[in-house]
Amino acid sequence: MLAIVALALAASMKMYPAFFGILLVREKKWKEALTAVVVGAITMFAPFLLMEKGNRSPLLWLSNIAKTSEMFQSTGYGYKVNLSNTIGFIESEFGIHITGTNFLIIAVLLINSLLVLIKKNMPQWKCIALLALITILVPGFSYTYTIMFMLIPFFCFLGSEHDQKWDCYYLILFMLMFVLLPIKNQFGGLEAINMDAVYPLGWTTIVESVALLLMEVSIVIEELPLKNREK
Repeated sequence: MLAIVALALAASMKMYPAFFGILLVREKKWKEALTAVVVGAITMFAPFLLMEKGNRSPLLWLSNIAKTSEMFQSTGYGYKVNLSNTIGFIESEFGIHITGTNFLIIAVLLINSLLVLIKKNMPQWKCIALLALITILVPGFSYTYTIMFMLIPFFCFLGSEHDQKWDCYYLILFMLMFVLLPIKNQFGGLEAINMDAVYPLGWTTIVESVALLLMEVSIVIEELPLKNREK
């Protein structure tokens, strides 16, 4: 119950952690899943009752989220590791146009969710990693602090058996995500990109973004049913 309340509180603050509730459905814990939905709804919407009458509307809240997301998209590519930001700086720096950005974002959400639900023999750390990657890559903007969600699958990874050839590769990706977090965006190495922006893009954010994308693509390729190598 404490875990469910913690999940509900996390989801009420940032919404996307609610996807971790898919783990309850995966394990067929229907009672716990229903409890999580109820507690989540209460923690999400009850605070609206404490606001002034004109500000109680959840629709106003969603509108403000959309406006805020749009506002931060114009501040530069630095410190953000979500998928649309990564695609944006690739387009900006290499002069190419990547079509279907929204489609790719929806694909990440759906594929990750479905894999967690249907791939029963997938290691737990990968299930949690796919859900954490939803939380980081799907939102309109995710600052580098959201990489800390990947600590959850990382600890599970450390506690799992390591007899697969991909494990060293995944460990390197985890390290690339975490090691550079304490380093400022413009610290040494490559010069920052878009220096005239509010948040210029530095090499640390580029490395972290690439590591997140590589982990997303690698787990999906390895675990897709079409690539299932079980006998």
